[in-house]
Amino acid sequence: MARGNTPSMVRVKRSELAIGQRIPWTIYDAHHKVLVEKGTILKSEEDFQTIGLSGDLYRESSAAGGPDSGHAAPLQTSIFDEIDHLETRMRNTLRVLHESPKEVPGRILRLAERLLRYVKDDPDAAIGIAHLYHEGNYTELHPIHVAILALILAQAKEYDNKRSLAVAAAALSKHISVARFQEELHAQTSPLTEQQREMINSYPQKSHDMLMEMGVKDETWLNAVLQCQENEDGTGYPRGLHGNQISEEAKVVALADRYSAMISDRNYRKGSLSNSVLKRFFEGKGSVLNEELTLFFIKELGVYPPGTFVKLSDGYVGVVTKRGAHASKPFVSCYRDDFGKMLAKPMVRNLFREEVKIAATIPPQDIGSLSLKWIWGLLIV
Repeated sequence: MARGNTPSMVRVKRSELAIGQRIPWTIYDAHHKVLVEKGTILKSEEDFQTIGLSGDLYRESSAAGGPDSGHAAPLQTSIFDEIDHLETRMRNTLRVLHESPKEVPGRILRLAERLLRYVKDDPDAAIGIAHLYHEGNYTELHPIHVAILALILAQAKEYDNKRSLAVAAAALSKHISVARFQEELHAQTSPLTEQQREMINSYPQKSHDMLMEMGVKDETWLNAVLQCQENEDGTGYPRGLHGNQISEEAKVVALADRYSAMISDRNYRKGSLSNSVLKRFFEGKGSVLNEELTLFFIKELGVYPPGTFVKLSDGYVGVVTKRGAHASKPFVSCYRDDFGKMLAKPMVRNLFREEVKIAATIPPQDIGSLSLKWIWGLLIV
């Protein structure tokens, strides 16, 4: 590293790095030599010793610095604390659609920036929210869930901030032309009318045009909105594009949108289990959805994504709170023991380090009332 270009470094405690979890920063030794890259998962204490993570450890201070570094300071609140506020911000954005339309792009981008910070700060908690929090208005919550899942994929694909924000903004704004009808359509149990079908088929173009009229000039954002309902095999709408005619960002939004819709309840059906949806995605890859992105998405979420309720082979029941070193061996926050008795406080178990395995997934509808913050360990002193 050249003199004069050496970044300011801060010490990293060994306790901040956990076996089976992604390393949150690139780690250096005292001589500014890279020991391990950000995102690496170390599977054992021996791995830590082998690559030298037993001495003095450092990371760049910019990794927790201002927005110019691309790494905003860690947030002081969890997304579990903020989800109601995020939903309110989405609600207020939709309310000004027709009163003050020129305000909408700025509001959308500020919400996208906030979601990007939460995804960077704690991606597992963000994924958990997308799976567990469905108590609000679908029109306001669904875009947030889609934006979170799209950002998870965008970050895994190493999109820069500008590109990631365009993807999140597209996820948040793609339905603005049908926002006032979306709740009605979500609740509807009867077949679509011809008028409704026409409205659905034309909404990507109309939302795209509305954003342009509001002053949006970002082509990545606009194209992702316009093309988010196109299919890999050309059967989508509004233009019947296929394959490479569809932008990758639009494919990311489409993948997140369809996944979120399938795991969400509707009036006429219950949401599907996440591992069941991922299996269907795998089986249908390359037809409607892009094969490479689909496989990437499945790999990133894991077999049991955070927010999945599970029963373990020893009888304990809990929810997945972190992805682990192996796709089928995540971290599980257990709240019931093998006799079905509620624990005094959640017990976090790393399945990679235990002999137990996941015996079954449990539909969220069968869980009953449960504090998400408590089970995530956020209410433990």
